[in-house]
Amino acid sequence: MVEHIKMIDARARFLHVANGTSTTATIEKAGVPGLRSIWADPLYEGPVPAGLTDDELLEVRRRHLSNRGDGRAGPLTRFDRSAEAVNDLREWRAALLRHGSYAEVVLWFEHDLFDQLNLIQLLAWMRERLPAATPVSLICIGSFPGRPNFKGLGELTSDELAPLLETRQPVTDRQYALAKRAWLAFRAQTPEAVDALRHDDTSALPYLTPAITRFLQEYPWTDTGLSRTERRLFELADGGIALVQAFPRLVHQIGGPTGAFVVIVAGIVAGIVAAHGLSGL
Repeated sequence: MVEHIKMIDARARFLHVANGTSTTATIEKAGVPGLRSIWADPLYEGPVPAGLTDDELLEVRRRHLSNRGDGRAGPLTRFDRSAEAVNDLREWRAALLRHGSYAEVVLWFEHDLFDQLNLIQLLAWMRERLPAATPVSLICIGSFPGRPNFKGLGELTSDELAPLLETRQPVTDRQYALAKRAWLAFRAQTPEAVDALRHDDTSALPYLTPAITRFLQEYPWTDTGLSRTERRLFELADGGIALVQAFPRLVHQIGGPTGAFVVIVAGIVAGIVAAHGLSGL
């Protein structure tokens, strides 16, 4: 009995798992107690094939993110070398599997596509691996008082972010079940399953349907063969708006590391420059 009490006392109250190091840095600055980790894979880019074990999928993602197969470094190393250790996909998992080091998992995510894809993967992963008795709670917001142009947790000050801890809600069976179904649909070879999902009841994760709708808009459109991002970039270029000014708007729509989005947009911009003879990028 005494040993059990000592083990509880030695544990951190919380393990905070957030959408990136910007959020965990603010959690630390705010003095919110607990351990900190991230779960932040740009899943909208690169392969996420079905039918693999988690170890096999992890290796597919690691190879993609570290070397895209064309000699260019992936977004997590090319644009964020200083965070290479933090961005170790295996360590994200290991932090959660150290059950004895924390009493409760607190998830910090937001409304955009990047976060929602990570959230469904994380919830599906945890459901199969964490002890059923482990408390898991969720903070997931799409707006913030006094910030009409709210983009994400990373822009909040420590004073703004700290009180969000008290708003956390226990993750429910409905949320776990929906996350598992959404994660399987996202990994399917064709988009029909994701399209069907957005017509079902996804209220357990209220930001999921808008996020996957945005994901589907990146498929080629039937009239032009362009994705929504490609169409928008062309519209902005034709309207005389500098692409460097338009870029932050597009990042906000999809979310995630700016470096990851650069990789996606770079090829599009190159095509626009060639087609329009633009300069000054």
